[in-house]
Amino acid sequence: MNRDDLGAIGQSAMGNALEAAVTGRVPGDEDAKPVEHTKSMASVMEEVVEKVGTSPGLAVDGGPLVGNMAAEYMPDLQATAENGADRIEPFGEKVEFDKQTMAQFLGAVGGAVPQPVAAGDCRPWRSAAATGRDRRP
Repeated sequence: MNRDDLGAIGQSAMGNALEAAVTGRVPGDEDAKPVEHTKSMASVMEEVVEKVGTSPGLAVDGGPLVGNMAAEYMPDLQATAENGADRIEPFGEKVEFDKQTMAQFLGAVGGAVPQPVAAGDCRPWRSAAATGRDRRP
């Protein structure tokens, strides 16, 4: 086994641990029942959004790991986007995301190119196809 293989295994293990921490389920277990989000789970998701939102390169090609975590917290992401209208019920503990960081996180997850955010604007990105830019080197 070479160093690259070990790095990939480590990244996969870390990703699986993070996904389990925010979902309360074994990653990849499609038959597992949803687990109501606890304060600890919500706290880890807040950290993931903060880290990926401020360093989008961590979401390698928006991969399934980060996408699965985003899907798990879609009601919380939607609640942040709707400016506190409280029309969306969280599944357990409510997560409070910083709107700008959340937008950058979603841009990284969705493969979009982040654009500057105006106050109160929940649409701070445009797709790479729409802008003619591609995120890949």
